[in-house]
Amino acid sequence: MTQIESKTIVQITPEIIAKAFWCMDDIQQAEFFEHLYNEVSKTNGAYSLGEMQWLAMKNQIVKRGEKASKMFLAFSVFAYDFVNQKIRLD
Repeated sequence: MTQIESKTIVQITPEIIAKAFWCMDDIQQAEFFEHLYNEVSKTNGAYSLGEMQWLAMKNQIVKRGEKASKMFLAFSVFAYDFVNQKIRLD
């Protein structure tokens, strides 16, 4: 098979990321979060998992309105398990 290499510059938007994420199966979505962890953990600071970014994002989500808030809450529901584990481990 002949292959052609092509380089295209695409502006990555929140809409593109959302569509790509939702097209993934559960395994790929879990892998996404692992990759996100790897990226976030490259930054040094007191908040190693981007807690300050999550706080800033929460404020922007509230400004976006009901749809963004509902989706954020749906993702955040499992954070309670994480917080409990993190408190017990620290």
